[in-house]
Amino acid sequence: MRTFKEKLALHMIPEWEEHYVNYVQLKVHVKKIQRRAIYLELVNPHGPTETIRLLSPPTPFEREFTAECNKVQAWYMNQLDECRQQWVRLQDQHAATLAAHAHLLPSPTNGVRRNSVLDSSTSMRLGSPERLSIKWSLVDLYKRLRKLQNFALLNYKALRKILKKHKRKCSEERSVRVRGILFDKLHAYGFSHALPVKEFLTQLEVYFAKTVLDDDCIKMAPAVVLESEWKEPTPQWHSVYMGLKLGMCMVLALWLVWDHVVLGALRHEDGHARLKISETRAYPFYRGMGLVLYCMWLWGGVLYCWQATRINYCYICDFDPRTTRGCTRVFEEASHLTSLYLIDLIVYVQAETSHPTLTMPSAGYIPLIYFIYVLVYFGRREWGQARRLLLLTRDILLTPLFPVTYWHMFFLSCMTSAVKMNEDLAWSMCYFSTGEFQTTPTLDRSCARSLEHVVVPLLSGLPLTWLSLQCLRRAYKLQLVFPCLVNAVKYAITCWVVLSIPPSQVTRTLLFVSLWLSTWLWDVVVDWGLGRPQHRFLGHGLMYTQAWVYYGAMAIDFILSFAWLLVLVPRGSQQVPSWVETLQPVAMLLEPIRRAIWACFAMENEHLRNAPQYRKHTLIPLYDRGGGGVSEMTGQYYALKVGVVVVIVCVCSVAAIAISGTA
Repeated sequence: MRTFKEKLALHMIPEWEEHYVNYVQLKVHVKKIQRRAIYLELVNPHGPTETIRLLSPPTPFEREFTAECNKVQAWYMNQLDECRQQWVRLQDQHAATLAAHAHLLPSPTNGVRRNSVLDSSTSMRLGSPERLSIKWSLVDLYKRLRKLQNFALLNYKALRKILKKHKRKCSEERSVRVRGILFDKLHAYGFSHALPVKEFLTQLEVYFAKTVLDDDCIKMAPAVVLESEWKEPTPQWHSVYMGLKLGMCMVLALWLVWDHVVLGALRHEDGHARLKISETRAYPFYRGMGLVLYCMWLWGGVLYCWQATRINYCYICDFDPRTTRGCTRVFEEASHLTSLYLIDLIVYVQAETSHPTLTMPSAGYIPLIYFIYVLVYFGRREWGQARRLLLLTRDILLTPLFPVTYWHMFFLSCMTSAVKMNEDLAWSMCYFSTGEFQTTPTLDRSCARSLEHVVVPLLSGLPLTWLSLQCLRRAYKLQLVFPCLVNAVKYAITCWVVLSIPPSQVTRTLLFVSLWLSTWLWDVVVDWGLGRPQHRFLGHGLMYTQAWVYYGAMAIDFILSFAWLLVLVPRGSQQVPSWVETLQPVAMLLEPIRRAIWACFAMENEHLRNAPQYRKHTLIPLYDRGGGGVSEMTGQYYALKVGVVVVIVCVCSVAAIAISGTA
């Protein structure tokens, strides 16, 4: 768990750093008071005399605490006054723009004067430079007010924590009296509640909606947050590099589909049928690695949605923003591994299918090379990331012994959607560790049989079991039946249904339909915070710009929730109906999509509402995307990589043409 000192340093606005509370120094003063009390007790156990009090004067904690409060209050009021002055200037500019374009506005009919809201909306639709200038200025003002609100409440939380620490460390009579005085002083400052900023933000959002968004309150706040400034277009070599790699992946995928799927359904001239990819020995390995890469692409998309809507997932999950990979880095890694994956798969299938009458044990080394490369690629991560993963694994394995965080529940929920991927990865470990990849296709394979009765059911049931235990711990800690205890029962029933499928067809159908509907309702109402009739079946406060996104997500989740149950059913179970085995390959592709959609809206709900009560405070600062540009050195680096990739592609193309010509 990250300490508040680290959180304060991570979410501090760099240009305002000197105006924040000196949290460390105040903690030092509290420790001095504690040491002074211990010293007085040792010198005179029966109570300090007046002489001892004079010899050891009180620490300057009260003076320093008041000085820090005054420092924060002064900067807070200074910034608030500047924002108000800017707001007045923008209103004057808008009024001047209305007056300048009065001759372009429709004339009033029947003697009825147009109201100001309609005039503002019409003027903002006019294509004038003043319109864009005012719009960008409103966005800048809104972002500045958001920063000021985060600044005020973060400092207030820091000072509150100092007083709580003072209460734990200092219990003498004078300290209790001083603490009460400081507590009253703290709440007398304006930054402690930041109400003027909140009212200012509401006023600005309404004004922006009326003048820019035609009074559409659904997309009012998100549009102000997400509106970006116009910037001079500059060459983005990173985008060129990503586009080039994506193009390579698409060409390789098209080659694979045409050569080994379309033509694989045909016959050779000699009458022998081509060997399909699904009939090769290492097909489960490539299927599992394909699902891993598929999930990486979806994870990059989820990160993009969070970053675009300013959802602070780093703050919620206690990630370090300096080392956490963003969507750009995830997309880059996914494209790199995908291109190598497709090349390796094409080479392997060519080795297996070029001579169907011959046995080629050496072809098994081709997937082994890619498997080792992936292990090395992910194994060379920084120690901080590896340590975080190890701690996460420890906390999940020993769920009843460690406190449950939102990241624990989020990670395990995603693992329930990756059951089939984990089964294929377990098969791959067995396939390579036992040396089965060196055998010929005619020999009997034992990995599938050895995993079928033990490992596969465990991979299906353990995530649900751990989730149920986590919910029970949360229910015990919060003393809540809903949602904690109800959620634990839901996961337990799901685990029982997918592992021991009832033999009766009627019972099986009723249970699957009940779990399907309950899963969908839980996703929408509890995990997403939607489905509120008073808000048009949405939620209070939205961070995505369009309302149809929420309605579409609810409809898609209703259809795809059934895929989650199909994915959890173990392969090879004797009680599994035939239609379940038929739909499982499709469910393996659909369920990660549903989980990605779920992740986008579940994190938004946690950012806005703190519904599961994983945090003691509700306010979360908006995600800071930083500069977002590519530095000159980074641009040169990616330009060099683009050149290298182009040269490699050209050389390989010429070599392929030459080889095919000689053949």
